[in-house]
Amino acid sequence: MADLELMVRRARALLGTFVEIALPAGSEGCFESGFEAIGLVHDRMSFHSKDSDVSLINAAEPGRVLEVDEHFVRVLRIAEALRIRTRGLFDIAVGRALVRDGFLPRPDRTNLCNFTGNATDIEIVDDRRLMCKRRILIDLGGIAKGYAVDLAVAALLESGADRGIVNAGGDLRVFGPISHDIHIRNGIGQLAHPTSLRDCAIATSSNYANRKKLRGKVRTPHKGPSGQSVLIDGTISVIAPTCTIADAMTKVAMTDAALAKALLADYGGHVISHAFKSTAH
Repeated sequence: MADLELMVRRARALLGTFVEIALPAGSEGCFESGFEAIGLVHDRMSFHSKDSDVSLINAAEPGRVLEVDEHFVRVLRIAEALRIRTRGLFDIAVGRALVRDGFLPRPDRTNLCNFTGNATDIEIVDDRRLMCKRRILIDLGGIAKGYAVDLAVAALLESGADRGIVNAGGDLRVFGPISHDIHIRNGIGQLAHPTSLRDCAIATSSNYANRKKLRGKVRTPHKGPSGQSVLIDGTISVIAPTCTIADAMTKVAMTDAALAKALLADYGGHVISHAFKSTAH
């Protein structure tokens, strides 16, 4: 059962979704620090914003040293460690495939043939500078939302909120000595599978309701090791100590659940799978 303490909730449109923060009554003065942390990630790690660090790297000529936010570099380091540990299943260089399949907008005057780089072409110079050896299209959609949740939790704790919930469109973390009941959405977004969380994070991915048909083939925003679309009819959820790991590992679990389970054991997390069969067809 969830704790019955009165919680006060605030929500804002950020990260392409609604971000909700819940804190105990009396902690209202801490809300702003959490939303500021989310806003930083929204500003620096969006594929869609021309002023973000993601757009800066996607537009960069090879060899040019770029000045970026330190949190952006921190996410790149986490992503590279995950790419290595997942044998390339988690890969931020998925931007080209997502633009090709229509899940991301094509940057101005972009010829996809010019983007031949991969994640190993990103060279981190220091905590605020990097360069690319070849042109590359990256997307942090598989990790940035989880990182934003963790950053918000850190900011809330620092501002004096010792417990609460941060929910960025289903990438959710419960912190402090409280339990929180949630329902995991099924393949078409309905609230379906109840569970209870305490001092941990959860992220859920599915693509049953987010598919396109292109040149006779079904495409999804989730890609396998060769850039092919991964199709699942249910949902994959990952519970982990941090939302960064939960968010990123759902994409791995969709392609190779056994590998995800093995790696998550090291992080203290696990995978939950829910099958879903539509009766609409």
